[in-house]
Amino acid sequence: RGLHVMGEIPAVETYDEAVELWKTAKSHKELVYMCGATANYRQKTRMLNYLKQHNLVGKMVYAEAEYVHGMVRTFNQSKYSPDAWRANYAACKYCTHSLGPLLDFLEEGDLYDSVACMGTGRHFPCNWRDHAMVSILNTRNNVVTRFLASFALYGTGPYHTTRIYTDDGMFELYNEKIRIFKPEFTEYAETPSCMELPFGRFPKRFVDD
Repeated sequence: RGLHVMGEIPAVETYDEAVELWKTAKSHKELVYMCGATANYRQKTRMLNYLKQHNLVGKMVYAEAEYVHGMVRTFNQSKYSPDAWRANYAACKYCTHSLGPLLDFLEEGDLYDSVACMGTGRHFPCNWRDHAMVSILNTRNNVVTRFLASFALYGTGPYHTTRIYTDDGMFELYNEKIRIFKPEFTEYAETPSCMELPFGRFPKRFVDD
């Protein structure tokens, strides 16, 4: 229809649907199709991308991403009815908030090419298909990622956490903060520690606009 499309909720259910959507989007060269979570545009993520662009992050070796919402949501029947789309959706497919920021850290040409997903099933009454799902992803260059998704476990947050381990340090995104551990930062410290940088949810200029 000649429209630009931007979305953040999973747009496909299967790999074949993803290929079809990709081909359709590529066939309209004058239009833009984007699917990704707002997590990619938060200040903390953009700051980490800035560090990478200036060669201050190193090469990613292993990463952990978590998307864990607490039980308070599970038992809120008015918010999540048994027939809500999320209730029976495979939680590991709802990964944009957590895996999204990691994609920028893969080396050019490196892609996730093997995935193993495991779900817990239901162990106590709730509306969700699985209490939790865990995915192990591996890239062509053997960068490993562990992803945990849960909407039905007891937890208090932070809901979205991403930890990136590189050959030069460790970088953690949680709440509206970045934790950075680099050996040279703690060389003269009594004990190794992380440097923590706080951010707001949105850049001030966006709020002003």
